[in-house]
Amino acid sequence: VREASPALPLTAVPVRLTATEAAAAANMAAATPPAEEGGEEPGGAGDDSYVHAPHGLFPCPIPPGGEGPATVLAHFSFLGRLMGKALLDQRHVDLPLALPFFKRMVGGRLSLDDLALIDPPLHAALRGMRELAGRRDAAARAGGG
Repeated sequence: VREASPALPLTAVPVRLTATEAAAAANMAAATPPAEEGGEEPGGAGDDSYVHAPHGLFPCPIPPGGEGPATVLAHFSFLGRLMGKALLDQRHVDLPLALPFFKRMVGGRLSLDDLALIDPPLHAALRGMRELAGRRDAAARAGGG
């Protein structure tokens, strides 16, 4: 971008938000804990103010009766604009998204095996349940056939 328009400073690129996106950003800001200065490093004992996602972040499904799709879409739209502005400003935004999230963003279909990259214990439990159901069906076919 800088090579295409060397006279335009990247910090001067305006970002316009719709009213819905601005409201979503305000809601997110209101829910964000204040910044901590000094103190111990993130991940210390008793530290629950940081997100620890060893397998990356993946959006939570919309619960029934929860936020409407328009609000969720506004959150994602705001996040997209934030990431776009960070790219323009050549700023690093530490947002460790899970690999299956990237797969879905580019149009890929997710499978049970993708869950292993997000939540390995849940994947192991569901895979075990699937194997048990398969054995039950095979036993029913063998005994009933």
